[in-house]
This record gives sequence, C-alpha cells and structure tokens, in this order.
Amino acid sequence: MIAAWIFTAGILLTSCSAPPPPASPEIERFRDEPCSLLTAVQLARLDVPPWSTENQGAAGPLCFWHDSNTSASVLIQWVETAQGIARVYERQADLGYFLPMPSIDGKPVIAYDSNDRRPAGHCGVDVGVNGELVIKVSIHQPRDEIGSADPCQLAHDTARMALTTLGAN
Repeated sequence: MIAAWIFTAGILLTSCSAPPPPASPEIERFRDEPCSLLTAVQLARLDVPPWSTENQGAAGPLCFWHDSNTSASVLIQWVETAQGIARVYERQADLGYFLPMPSIDGKPVIAYDSNDRRPAGHCGVDVGVNGELVIKVSIHQPRDEIGSADPCQLAHDTARMALTTLGAN
C-alpha cells in the first residue's frame, strides 16, 4: 500500500492512520472508577446485573459485569498507549475482523478482534478518547439472544452509553 503524506499546519498526516480524536473531557474520576461509566438503568438494558468486578487489568483499569445465568457480560477498560486508537489501524491486516463504525460524538470507533467471535454473540469496540487513551468495550450477548442483533452494534451502543455518562459529569 502506498501512503500519501500530507503536511498541513505543521502536522504530518498519513492516509493510512486513524482519524485523530478530539480532545477528551475530564475523565480522571472515571479512570479510577470505571464501573461508574454505566448506570443501573443502562446495565438493566444490557441484561447484566448491577454488581461488578473492578480491577487493574494488564492494559489499564477495567470493570466487568456478568450474568452467569444467561452468559451476558459487559467489559469496559481504559487503555493508555502512545498510539491511541491508531494502534488498531496499524494491526488491521493481522486481525480476524476490522470494522470501522460510526463515530460517537466525534470520537473514532472500531470493532475488531484477533478471532471473529461475532457469530457467538461477542464483539469488542475501541473508542479513541484522545491521542493516547482508548475506551475498550466488549459485550457478550445473553445465550438466548445470540443472532437476534449485531453484537458489534450492541457494543457500539454500550460505548455510547459510557460516553454519555462520561460527558454528563
């Protein structure tokens, strides 16, 4: 692939890179408390209980909600990396699927995974919050709802919920 190099306003851009996300809102509280990104009402719409597990994952703080009766789950994780969401664009050829999705409030969104588990009701999306910070949202549909809706759209909708909570505070 031939990359087109453009030099504009002192910034070097390539046509192969991710679109730059806008500046992030105030996020420190939510980085320390990722489980507060989804409300009890939002969790009920996702068919997961309001109790959660919050810890420090290898890539950053995370929260996990799971219903063992239905196998429904939601994971939200903050990922800090020097490349931000551009790291996914750079790896797209090595992924099981790579699906750019509509932006959320101007922030780029990508659904991807190393293995395509969408037929099993699983999808994860990354949202570029700023140049170095990503919110990763993964969902697994309840067993009896697999195939009834696009799991990537559900992950996108869940990311929108989290960003709505983030922007409201």
